[in-house]
Amino acid sequence: DQEAFDRLAAGRRVRRGIPTTVEERRRYLLQLLLTARDYVTLTSVAESLYVSPKTLAHDLAYVEETLAGHGLLVDRRPYKGVRVVGAELDIRTCLTAAFHEEGTSFDDLVTGLTAGSPTLAELVGTVVTEGGRHISEEALHSLLLHLAVALNRVHAGRTIKAETPDIARYVTDQELATAHDILDRVGGAYGVEFPREEHYYLALHLAGRRVLRNPVSE
Repeated sequence: DQEAFDRLAAGRRVRRGIPTTVEERRRYLLQLLLTARDYVTLTSVAESLYVSPKTLAHDLAYVEETLAGHGLLVDRRPYKGVRVVGAELDIRTCLTAAFHEEGTSFDDLVTGLTAGSPTLAELVGTVVTEGGRHISEEALHSLLLHLAVALNRVHAGRTIKAETPDIARYVTDQELATAHDILDRVGGAYGVEFPREEHYYLALHLAGRRVLRNPVSE
């Protein structure tokens, strides 16, 4: 009974988290390549997704266009597979855009690092509240997504390499102090140590959006 078999197979794919649509498959492939620590073989990916190598090749072409929009390239090596190459900052920007579009929970992005940790929203909320500051819902969403991606990347050994003196010119002491406080709390909760560059990078994110507002200064 082919019809019954197709229904059963589709149901099992959904339960196991296997992408079942073209959009889901391409988003999965994008995130897989962005987070992989080594080369990925397309044959194995095609088998895991129950699609043909030809179908996956079409998906990869689409993914490459998305990556190119963020200054990233796909490196192909015979017998090894493919991987994304580019600056860490560009990879994070692309990851943030992909997760934002998908609407993934922030806590889902950091699952497995430390069971039972306070949520990112709670940790950031504490810093903002203790500082007597306000933050808009949109800015909070952006900040939490930035932190979730940074937390996973640093945990995987992928850190920002930047000239901190250059960044320091664009951030205020308050923004840098807030970045220190946030990353100290997040790092302590999840057992991850953030390098100095990460503190300046977060401060730059705060400076770029000017997300923090002190009632006294207003």
